[in-house]
Amino acid sequence: MEKEFNLVILTPEGKQFDENVFSVNVRTRTGYVTILAHHADLISTLRICNISIIGIHLQHEIYAVGTGIIKFQNNKLVILTDWSKKNEANADPIELRKNKINQEVKENDKELSYDNMSVLIEEEIKHLKD
Repeated sequence: MEKEFNLVILTPEGKQFDENVFSVNVRTRTGYVTILAHHADLISTLRICNISIIGIHLQHEIYAVGTGIIKFQNNKLVILTDWSKKNEANADPIELRKNKINQEVKENDKELSYDNMSVLIEEEIKHLKD
């Protein structure tokens, strides 16, 4: 029996990860779940978190992901999320998201004041923690 399965991480920017792996630990709305090959079919909401991936060569990778959904079926795990970033330092995913939003605001929308955006970011962070 195969001990690996395919993991795909998709964001609006495209495919962020597509490899065979041994295990994935991810945070859902009801708590953390570890997916192994031939796991029961699963669909769940995804919470902002660091996901832990053990690859087929036993390398350990961390990806920060935002909210979204996960689906495991036919030995394939698909993570659909609003953002994803390789997180080699195992940093707080909420801080990474906050930094990305701050960067996007500074680059893309000079007309909005930084103070107004700070309030919006704090509201988004509160929503993500709920």
